[in-house]
Amino acid sequence: MSLRIPFVEEEIIDQYLYDDNPRPWIIGFSGGKDSTMLLQLVNWIQKQKIVNNKKYLICFFLFLAQLGQAQNKKYADFETAKFEADKQGKDLLVVLTGSEWCKPCIKMKQNVFLRKEFMDVVENDLILYEVDLENPINLNSFVYAEYKYFNEKYHTNALPCLILFNKNGKMKGIISSHLTSFEKTFKKLKELMLVI
Repeated sequence: MSLRIPFVEEEIIDQYLYDDNPRPWIIGFSGGKDSTMLLQLVNWIQKQKIVNNKKYLICFFLFLAQLGQAQNKKYADFETAKFEADKQGKDLLVVLTGSEWCKPCIKMKQNVFLRKEFMDVVENDLILYEVDLENPINLNSFVYAEYKYFNEKYHTNALPCLILFNKNGKMKGIISSHLTSFEKTFKKLKELMLVI
């Protein structure tokens, strides 16, 4: 399937006009960049290209998938995250991941990071700093330099990996196993948070 705009327009029009039933056409969106772009395209097509049609377009948004990202602020660099942890008196959780291509990382996000219990702990007690490697890995990128720093200093040789620091920047511990299990990850994180 081509991603050229005219082809996408034709597909949307074809699906929209599939039958003569005037019932509303209902579309759900997650609120991410891709679905926002598609929503704008569908709305534009409906207004510009599908004239004199009695069908209504109803759109609703499913923010649940984006909830963790929306609620929990992620910092752009380690120094800023450390500063915020000290300023707010919170522990700092560094997440080493490949969230788009690493299968255990994807499962960790689904099973752990999007759980309400985990999001509540991050919101109330932690500063979150994520090092998210792209695939293919760009060895000259800032993200790779950050990953390499943590890998060499803390011997984090696998993805995903969580490193917890206290508000002063002292490492409390590393979680590098069972990260696809909410119960095991959450229990270990809570134990490490109790370390002074």
